[in-house]
Amino acid sequence: MLGRSIYRLLLRITGILLLLWALYVAFQIATQQSYAGDSYVGPLIQSRFQDAIWLFFIEGAFFLAAAAVLSLGFSFRHPHVAYWSIQVALWFAGISLWYKFNQSFDPLPQDPLWLIVTVICSVLLLALYKPLLYLIRKLVLPTGGLPSPT
Repeated sequence: MLGRSIYRLLLRITGILLLLWALYVAFQIATQQSYAGDSYVGPLIQSRFQDAIWLFFIEGAFFLAAAAVLSLGFSFRHPHVAYWSIQVALWFAGISLWYKFNQSFDPLPQDPLWLIVTVICSVLLLALYKPLLYLIRKLVLPTGGLPSPT
């Protein structure tokens, strides 16, 4: 029992640190100095919004956020939260890969390979909902199960 509580504590600490790191990377990108020629225009997020969003994907802020969501999801005792954190992390990583391997920032990138892979994996996770929930229950719940409220 003590081992699982330490495991959950370490997962929460890891998730919070990864989330803070992702926010730091996003803040660092958003506040980069932007220049037009030799003159300072302002922060990157204010002057060239699309370039800032593109850099969020390239620098890996969404990968860090996906790892943080996954760690935090598994740190709770609820199997449904862990399952949906897998889905959210999959979509964060899949959309990030979709934009990362595209060579230009467009609302809809030209190469849909990573989007198709993400959709297929998400549907597969949905099809395996019951077996995955059973497996997640074995991982996140204590061996005796949750105590009944009295």
